[in-house]
Amino acid sequence: MTDMTDKAIQGGIPEKDMYINSGYLFNSRVPFKEKKRPLRILSAGTYQLYTWPKLPTLRPRGRVDWQIIYIAAGKGHYILDDKEVVVPAGNMILYQPKQVQNYFYYGKDKTRVWFVHFTGHDVRNILKHYEIPLDTYILHTGISREYELIFRRMRDERNETILDNLAEDGILLTEEELRAGDPDTVITRAHFARLLIEKGYVRDRKEAFAGYLAYGGKYVPTKDELTPERVMQMFYDGKIWPSLAHPIQYHLDEDSLVQLIAELKAMGLRGIEVWHSSQSWQDTARLQTIARLSGLIPTGGSDFHGSSKPDVEIGTGRGNLKIQERVLDAIKEDYAQQF
Repeated sequence: MTDMTDKAIQGGIPEKDMYINSGYLFNSRVPFKEKKRPLRILSAGTYQLYTWPKLPTLRPRGRVDWQIIYIAAGKGHYILDDKEVVVPAGNMILYQPKQVQNYFYYGKDKTRVWFVHFTGHDVRNILKHYEIPLDTYILHTGISREYELIFRRMRDERNETILDNLAEDGILLTEEELRAGDPDTVITRAHFARLLIEKGYVRDRKEAFAGYLAYGGKYVPTKDELTPERVMQMFYDGKIWPSLAHPIQYHLDEDSLVQLIAELKAMGLRGIEVWHSSQSWQDTARLQTIARLSGLIPTGGSDFHGSSKPDVEIGTGRGNLKIQERVLDAIKEDYAQQF
């Protein structure tokens, strides 16, 4: 089941009705239980209701990770031990793994919250060390700008690391320049590439990524990797339907691509992205054949990435690419059978 908050992030709620800015480990919204590290942040961010009437979240079985929600303005309605509790600004809510999460916010309250999801094998002891009670949901903290700054740093931690590493070599960029007047943007390496070009440090995107923005290079931290088996298990644990994205961009020959798809199907892959804005019609025809022979369901998308791809809109890709509704119907039908 997808939470309404996730739908908002994916564009289901207009920006004028609700503001969202969040960051996710591995760019994935699938929670998992960390067994090797004492504590690891999975996601952090903020959302604020303007005119959207009601934003509910219901996780009947909770999540496998922990969550802290800080109510910075307005108020939240939380179902705690089968009773509705109205929690005003100046409080935090602590959810432990597998605790039912049932809460909602009203647009009329102008609620603004910050959240962090985290996991780790020593979380419980760490919270006890800092005298955070584990026998209650509500933590009375008061209102402080410092709390919001802490959540913001968790959300933007990677960007700050890149900025610091670049500054050590005299490459001076700022977060304000990266946002380019748009405080709502989610900063990616593409924003760094644009700014490096604008300030004359590199000639083009290729030079920016090769010389400055490669994962594990001098400036950008190594990107944690998950095995395909682990990712697929996370998908199924979270009841998420798995489809392989933009296979043409892997630049594999025919035999290697077919082999990859066969291995992923054995792990639980259900679909393959056949329609994509970066592909030619020949690529699409090739993938349709592979999908049919592999027994996978064809999927597609516009590849919308906000201002970094101004010629692509949500639902409509390059070359007037549009996905027929029957594609979604097939996905829904298979999802119902799988989960």
